[in-house]
Amino acid sequence: MATLIIAFTPAFCRGKWLKRKETIMMKINPNILPLFFIMLLLNLPVFANDWEFVHEKENVSISKKYDKKFNVFEVKADTIIDAEIEAIGAVLMDINAYPEWDTECSEIKVLNRISESEVYVYYVAKGFLTISDRDVVIYSKVEKDYEKGVFEITSKSAKEYIVPLRKGYVRIEVFREKWRLERIGVKKTKLTVTSLVNPGGKIVKWLVNLAATSSFQEPLVKLKELVAPVPPNN
Repeated sequence: MATLIIAFTPAFCRGKWLKRKETIMMKINPNILPLFFIMLLLNLPVFANDWEFVHEKENVSISKKYDKKFNVFEVKADTIIDAEIEAIGAVLMDINAYPEWDTECSEIKVLNRISESEVYVYYVAKGFLTISDRDVVIYSKVEKDYEKGVFEITSKSAKEYIVPLRKGYVRIEVFREKWRLERIGVKKTKLTVTSLVNPGGKIVKWLVNLAATSSFQEPLVKLKELVAPVPPNN
């Protein structure tokens, strides 16, 4: 766009415009440029259908994929846990234990247990900085076949289950999540979780995407510590 402006601007104006542009650029603090470009990249839509690798830390690999409908990133986390699939599945089904390892959860409670494999829960996600706490009603369904070595929990926001919004909270508009466990050896399980969240309220998209790509790192490390504690050094 700047090239077009220069091309169709009279010569006597172009010099003034370019000089002003140079002055503006000289006033930009170079220390904010890295943050600016990070914000820009996090807010850029990625239209490919494939997962894009973000980072790997403490054996937790994070990838992202842009969702056109909700204009946010869907996130995927992969890791290997040195524990039996049954032990991990039991922890994931223990609703009351979530605050022990889910560092984003400040409150969770069962609203209606339909069966051993289907449940409605009320979940509160901690806010941070100036971001308010978020809440959501979630419907979850468990499918497991330990003989075949697979376990899945599929969850989604349940707007059909009406819970009054608490003062000072913001209701999460869209929540979609899937946890999958696969037995890959003796006391060795592959865990994959995918998540898409539209947190609602007025939050700039780059901050939403930044929070999304960092949301599983600490919880998965804590989950590992819970189901496969490292023995202390003798």
